[in-house]
Amino acid sequence: MMFDGLDVERVDAGMALKASAADLQCSIVEEVDTGDPWRYSAEVQDGATCGARASYKHIRKSGLHY
Repeated sequence: MMFDGLDVERVDAGMALKASAADLQCSIVEEVDTGDPWRYSAEVQDGATCGARASYKHIRKSGLHY
């Protein structure tokens, strides 16, 4: 299973990682076969921050490379 070994909890829309800083619960409204990979469009139903966890920040010196 995709979530084996991860610390997850059940939410209304499926599963959420317990270690995340926030989560969005979405409903898929469109699936498009673009070859590989599939493209999904979703509508956000709910979301929440998860306690006082800090979010990740990545600051680049230049937008020309990662």
